[in-house]
Amino acid sequence: MKIFSEDPLFEPKDIRSISCTRRKQHIEKTIKASSSKILIEKARIESEEGWQILRKNKKSYRMALEKSKGEIFEDKVWCLFADMGFKEINADRNFKINYEENFSKQIDVFCKDDDCALVIECTQAVKKTEKRLNQKLSEFSDIKSKIMGAVRNFYEDRNLKVKIIIATENIIWSPADIKKAESEDFFILDDTKLTYFKELTKKIKFAARYQLLAKVFSGIKINNMEVEVPATQGKMGGITFYNFLIKPSDLLKIAYISHQTSMTMEDLETYQRMLKPDRLKKIGAYIDSGGQFPTNIVVNIKEKRPLKFEPMGKLNDSSFGKLFLPKKYAVAWIIDGQHRLYGFTFSKRFEDFQEDTNTVPVLAYENMDSSKESQLFVDINCEQQKVQRNLLNELYSTLHWESPIFKERVAALSSRLIMLLNKESGSPFIDKILTTDQKKSNTRCLTLTNFLDGLTENKFFGEEKKSGIVPGFLTATYAENLSETLEKGKKILICYFNTIKNKAPEDWARGSLSSESEVGFSSTNIGIRSLLIVLKEILLHIDKKEGLAISDLRPCDVCDAIDPFARVLGSFIHELSPDESKILRSRSSKQGVQRNALHLMSHINENMPDFLPKSLKHYLDTVDKEGTKESVSLINELQITMFNFVTSKLKNHFNDSPDAWWFKGVPSAVRKQCSDRFEDEGGIKDKEQYLTLISYRAIAMDNWEIFKNDFSFLDTGNKKDKTSWLNELNRIRNITHHAEKWPAKKEEVNFVKQVHKFVMEKMT
Repeated sequence: MKIFSEDPLFEPKDIRSISCTRRKQHIEKTIKASSSKILIEKARIESEEGWQILRKNKKSYRMALEKSKGEIFEDKVWCLFADMGFKEINADRNFKINYEENFSKQIDVFCKDDDCALVIECTQAVKKTEKRLNQKLSEFSDIKSKIMGAVRNFYEDRNLKVKIIIATENIIWSPADIKKAESEDFFILDDTKLTYFKELTKKIKFAARYQLLAKVFSGIKINNMEVEVPATQGKMGGITFYNFLIKPSDLLKIAYISHQTSMTMEDLETYQRMLKPDRLKKIGAYIDSGGQFPTNIVVNIKEKRPLKFEPMGKLNDSSFGKLFLPKKYAVAWIIDGQHRLYGFTFSKRFEDFQEDTNTVPVLAYENMDSSKESQLFVDINCEQQKVQRNLLNELYSTLHWESPIFKERVAALSSRLIMLLNKESGSPFIDKILTTDQKKSNTRCLTLTNFLDGLTENKFFGEEKKSGIVPGFLTATYAENLSETLEKGKKILICYFNTIKNKAPEDWARGSLSSESEVGFSSTNIGIRSLLIVLKEILLHIDKKEGLAISDLRPCDVCDAIDPFARVLGSFIHELSPDESKILRSRSSKQGVQRNALHLMSHINENMPDFLPKSLKHYLDTVDKEGTKESVSLINELQITMFNFVTSKLKNHFNDSPDAWWFKGVPSAVRKQCSDRFEDEGGIKDKEQYLTLISYRAIAMDNWEIFKNDFSFLDTGNKKDKTSWLNELNRIRNITHHAEKWPAKKEEVNFVKQVHKFVMEKMT
């Protein structure tokens, strides 16, 4: 019995020829006749069956017939697998597998490479629709093992891995059909995955095949994928590593840049950020010209079981021997050398399946944990200025999406959420977030790193305690479902920030603009961090004070609940003057951002008195805004009084010459500080006018007999203790005379008043 109705194509030129035909939306043929009259009649008959004339020649016509939707879809799938570089593929849709005597199955697409074979069934709908596939699944289920056995028999290879793929277009799979397909171990190739792999193939050419096979044979050992290399084994920082040479084609099978189960555009964007097309093409041309790479490609091989290594000799702490690489696709994350490796896919020799004679040097770590892996990526790439440090946070969205470590999973979730906000329809953040492949502008000024810190610091997605994981306010009902949490977080953040944007549109549009007349706040890194702190307190208030359990509310209900608070915030931001915005923008430290948040929350409290978080209550109970304003005037008066008093007393005591008081009464360190500032400011004031509160303390301590009665704020202690009040006054002055540090606390205001009374009594 002939197993295949026809042998698959295996010559590259034949595959390319059929590929050209399959890519067309119509079927073509030529009709001929001995006379023009007969030719016209033939064309008329053909036209009745739907054929159209493409081109007229003297003795022949080129005719075309539009393909059916089903044929077009089959051809699209066939072309994808041809583009991926499968070495064997069926020639046409008449291909059949004879799995028993007198029993056969027509196969839409069949393809094979060195290690596995794929049997693909295609089905489609004209428009997006729900369609039950139970009958088709059952049909394949009944003959699955026989089909696979027939393929193995044809190739006389019992170890050959064979998989059945159900490719669909415009079909919404029912949960029952998905469950049945999974139970039968069929791989579903739907619209999203087809688009994903089509785009991935454009980016990394035939290497996309291995990423597909990594999904199709996820976690499965591929027996035919036998790769052994001579290697040196060593240890560094407790981590085992290997040095070896390997063919690029073998390394590409186990390598990956992004490896997540969703196969979405976010995954593709990781490849886009990590691989630059122009550089790949140049490397491909360099390889074709005989170029070589002397530096290591660095990877981290992640396997549950230790790698098999057979030592043959040892020198000091290193061993030489044979390393058996994993028989699985996509198990080695590329830490460094992405362009060098994937550049081989652009080499012409790989287009025609030529024997791979090149080798590349590799440094492979074994099961390095994710935190060290990420740090090594930064150390190698960022320190060498190949990529920006912000890229690591972008990569977190794919690298650690399925991490068992909670912090890494949250970082991945946060990163992906932020990147979604940057492009989601209706999001106020569209093109506001700066990614590594974009240029900064006034409007595109938000960094992923700052936004991510804002989400994680406020524990929006929960925190890990000894008792377990405690969900956050943006965590979905089922905490382990990151996709559901992603959707919930996206909706709530879009709602909150859209309300603020709509109430303060001019401020939001300014971004990081800062001029005399216009200063943006809300859509800056500092603004977002401040507003995220406020959001956390709003959600906590709703959850605790208003009795609405955030975890039980739908995202739309949460949005309704936070809307009144966001409106007050937006209205306040809308009324900010340029100077007020500058003050908020100047608070860039973590404490400064917290101060901004308290300032914003105090205005919510003025409009909604029930809103009084603990941090805000403490803030309002301890600060004195009006007293701070008064303190500015008091300290200014103190400084003038002390300047006049100190300089006058020194001049009276050191009266040998006009400048004697300066050189004998003022310590040299103080004189130097005054002289430096005098020079820096171009001598716009006399040197003595640069004396400060700290200067007066130094002068008093250096001339204690002259000043002890007037500078002893305390009755006990040494001169250092008795003049320490000037240090405290100077600290408070740094608050009162710098608006970004406002307001001072009540006890600080009281201290200023006490000092003012003391100085006025002693020095006037």
